Amino acid sequence: MRADLEGVLYWAYRVLGPEFKGPTLEDPLGSLPIPLKTALLRGVGKELGLEFDLGEAPLTRPPNEGRSYAYATHWWPLEEGVKELLYERISRASQAKRDFLSVSDLEAFVELYRLQGREHYAEVRFLREVYLPLFGSEGLALLLPQVGFLDEEGGERRADFILFGRRLYAIEIEGKSYHERPDRFAREKGRQRSLALRGIAYFPIAYDDILSGKAREALVRLAESDPLLRGYLKERGVNFPEARRFSPLRWLVDLPVKYPVALKGAFARLLRAVAEGEPLVQVLDLESTNPLVEAAFADAYFTLLNVGRLAGIDLPLPKVTVYRLDTDAVSLAFRDLLPLWAGSLEGFSVIEGVPEEGALDVFSWDWIASLAHEAETFRAEHEAKEGPWLPSVGGAISSLALDYFARKFFPVPELKEAQLRLLQRALRGESGLALLPTGYGKSLIFQLYSFLVPGVNIVISPLRALMRDQVYNLQRIGVIAVTSISSDDEAATKEKKTKTLLEGQYRLVYLSPERIRIKGFIEEFKKELGNLPVSAVTVDEAHCVSEWGHDFRPAYLHIRSFYEGIQAASPRKLPLIALTATASPPVRRDILRVLGLPEGAVEQLASSDRPNLSFSVHTAPLEIGQKRDLVRHLLKDALPRTLGLSKEDLLGGTMRPSYPHAGVIFAIYADPRGQNTFEEGVHAIRNFLLEDGLVSNEQVQVYASKTPEVCPFCGSSDWFPKKRDNTQGGICRNCNSFFTKPKTVPNWEDRMREVQDRFQENRFPLLVATKGYGMGVDKRNIRYIVHHAMSSGLEGYYQEAGRAGRDGRHAHVALVLTPPAPSCLKDHVLGGDGTPPCVASGRARFCPYGLTAPCDYARQLEFLRDSYPGVEASLKKALEVAEAVLNRSEEGRDGQRFVDVKGNNDKPQQFEYALVRLMQIGFLEDYRVEYLSLNHLRFWFPQPRISRRAFEERLRIFLTETRLGEEAIGQRLEPLRRASAGDPLELVKKALHILLERVYETVYPMRIQMLRNLIEYALSHERNRCRRLVLRSIFDDQLPPDDYRCGFCDVCEPSLEFSVPGALVPPKEAEPEEIVRRLSAFFEDWTEEEADLLLSATEERGLSQAVMLRSEYYLEREGTSLGAFFLAGVL
Repeated sequence: MRADLEGVLYWAYRVLGPEFKGPTLEDPLGSLPIPLKTALLRGVGKELGLEFDLGEAPLTRPPNEGRSYAYATHWWPLEEGVKELLYERISRASQAKRDFLSVSDLEAFVELYRLQGREHYAEVRFLREVYLPLFGSEGLALLLPQVGFLDEEGGERRADFILFGRRLYAIEIEGKSYHERPDRFAREKGRQRSLALRGIAYFPIAYDDILSGKAREALVRLAESDPLLRGYLKERGVNFPEARRFSPLRWLVDLPVKYPVALKGAFARLLRAVAEGEPLVQVLDLESTNPLVEAAFADAYFTLLNVGRLAGIDLPLPKVTVYRLDTDAVSLAFRDLLPLWAGSLEGFSVIEGVPEEGALDVFSWDWIASLAHEAETFRAEHEAKEGPWLPSVGGAISSLALDYFARKFFPVPELKEAQLRLLQRALRGESGLALLPTGYGKSLIFQLYSFLVPGVNIVISPLRALMRDQVYNLQRIGVIAVTSISSDDEAATKEKKTKTLLEGQYRLVYLSPERIRIKGFIEEFKKELGNLPVSAVTVDEAHCVSEWGHDFRPAYLHIRSFYEGIQAASPRKLPLIALTATASPPVRRDILRVLGLPEGAVEQLASSDRPNLSFSVHTAPLEIGQKRDLVRHLLKDALPRTLGLSKEDLLGGTMRPSYPHAGVIFAIYADPRGQNTFEEGVHAIRNFLLEDGLVSNEQVQVYASKTPEVCPFCGSSDWFPKKRDNTQGGICRNCNSFFTKPKTVPNWEDRMREVQDRFQENRFPLLVATKGYGMGVDKRNIRYIVHHAMSSGLEGYYQEAGRAGRDGRHAHVALVLTPPAPSCLKDHVLGGDGTPPCVASGRARFCPYGLTAPCDYARQLEFLRDSYPGVEASLKKALEVAEAVLNRSEEGRDGQRFVDVKGNNDKPQQFEYALVRLMQIGFLEDYRVEYLSLNHLRFWFPQPRISRRAFEERLRIFLTETRLGEEAIGQRLEPLRRASAGDPLELVKKALHILLERVYETVYPMRIQMLRNLIEYALSHERNRCRRLVLRSIFDDQLPPDDYRCGFCDVCEPSLEFSVPGALVPPKEAEPEEIVRRLSAFFEDWTEEEADLLLSATEERGLSQAVMLRSEYYLEREGTSLGAFFLAGVL
């Protein structure tokens, strides 16, 4: 076989799916491709009590353009616990490597489930004397023994058997004396309650009833009452073999267990045909009662065909025909979907009947299993010769092929145009930056890439909540080769995951940016790079790279060197895939610079608008507590009316196992203790919702990364610091107790993981969260977002708003805030330098304008002041760190030096920020971190460099990027040139002062402008300015006209009773787009002539408001732009 042909066939084997897809707890059907899973759920779901969301959309590309494609997005059983039991059943069968459903006798069943011991004597006797005479050996497929579950107190319990019928039954075999002891009786009642809460019916059988025959009579009555079990009764079933043969439960378990083996076997059969030049493969399926064989051969055939398209090679594939003697509902549903999944059925067919001529393969399980072994041998032999590398991809990459794989692995109809372009770029090994709106599907780009390119994709992700969410969503579609490594993990778990990563067993690994600056991890990673195929490095939420962005993380600055080290060790071009929803032109430039991406590497949509989101703002200007009235009104009245739902439907009403709608309330504090901040914390907001009776205790949870401290007597979070008898402590408002030390809630991170998972699973309808939940988390049915206070800027606000309505249906976003007092707003916030007197004086708790609590603007400005305490304070800290590096560092191995830092989280964080400043001036090239204990960090770095020339070069680059002219740059650098070269710290001090002075002249005012712009947005109703006009003017490439009205916000419709199904979209015209392009150039390079022309064009086209808003937003990111200053002032 030709080497290039063999390489493409090897590639096809690696993208089949079994090595990275399989049964998961979130989706026991995960080994199936999405179209087959959809067909299975459509065919048997109703009969088995399964519900599923069905997405449906028209295809937009040939050959099926205009045809509607349906796909299952998420499924769940009516009975809670079914998924867990299915997973256990399927995974046990898969691990046992046997046809678990075809256990032919009791002995094999006992061996498989290890029921040989004396402690299982009663259960085995029940099987032999009661169960098998009624249901036969095939009925063993309905039974799962020794199922573990957690009881109501969190203890681990087991049920003797779970019987799968139309619902679940827990069969307990007990001796006569078992419950005589009171403690055992109480425990057993607790177990019964726990089973009931999981939707499992309790069915006890006494040992004496087995002997007397009463157990058999009871089981017959149970089976007769259950439509699924009834068909299994030997003594009752009419046409008994058929009733069992077409058991829907059998399909639900049989297909996921057998499919990976059948798929590899089908692939090997086609591989043999290609090698031997066979023109036709015919397979006769006499055994299957489901589409196992036809689906496996279709999947293998079209995978080979489409990998050939990706590689630009026309593979010599045979035609394939599968013959079947009968059919079924699942097969019919699959055949409906197959031409839409594959694009065309040319070369593949399914025929009912027997072929009249030609060579024929007769399907049997032994035949397909032996072929599967051939496929595994092919992979091993190829890698022994060539290694795990793929053929290179170049030129045009087939969109038809990429759509095929997107439909195979994800619940989507096809790729969107921007997804397609980014994916094609990545497959060619080209790096890129995607600026795509929330809900667009940015994650699908790098996730699908990871399935198409074997190796591990290292995904840098900023938040644990985001990592958990993405891992969970992948597991919901059956992805098993994915994990995240974070501080959530215990040391042993972290070590095991790292080992598995370095062995190359993952396709996707999510890491925090902080992990790639940990010394031990990087050293171990570098050692294995020669043996570890890395497919890509992905940077999620890439705006965190830039200090000019709204979520800057210093650790992101290590990504470029991390990526370049991997690229240097790789024999092929690796893409760096960067993604974000929001980035202004300066932030975009900074991302490209920091990550080393070329200017032409940006993919961006013309509009980031989400027309299904409606917006409103609700102001509570005076007293503490008024926000509660507004939130109460929103939840009880306004939101149900706006969304066309009853209050009970929206908030949950009575307890239920699954809630169709969800909401998030964003708070700005996790666990505040101040008199003026407590009401804005997540726990206080939750307590108010409970006290007001809006939801029950089980229906609202909190999400915050900070571990709360509670009253040690009653566990309440409602307490304040208090001094009594010269002893500092706290007083609980719930139980009135005084205590000297609060209690820290144990296992908080575990609780937060559970809260996030349960919210994703629709187990409760309302979450009160800090913004840590808001970045990138994907939950489709969030119907409303309530911001309990303003965000740090319009970008952050819009990103958090983007959590809502990701299923495309109407969702509402409400901002509840306390604005500044009118005089303060006029004189200081929008006038002056943006700093109100309360913050300027350092006494933000006291408003000189009469507010009884700080306004939301002052609260956010306090956060900003904490990060930017002033030039002198920042200089002092950076110099202290520079002095420690020069004079107190110790030499370690490999010529590296280190400094130990002990203390709480703030101290190491401040030390690290100072190191970043020292890197910016060229004093240090890099640094790494070693965690010696929770409060003891060791910072490693190379020998520091004291060079006036190096400092000057770095500073010149920085000053140029912040738009300082050449003459001004020369003046700024003069103190550095005059500094004594004999005093290293003096040189460092001068360089740092130049850097920090410019940071405070540019970055700090931009952050204030971000707050001002959000206040302007919040108060746009006072000017009768449509809220979407503000958002579109800032985030879209086309400017809306001054008279634009979206019809979908509180300014356009104050009652919030909207008469339109979504926001009206302004007509697309060429001239506004041209003005946007001219604006970008004008902001960069102001000229008087262009100013006059732009003003004239703006007024002529009725775009004054949009241009003014765009200019104000530009000043957030580029505070020194003369063009933006001019237009913002004139308009």
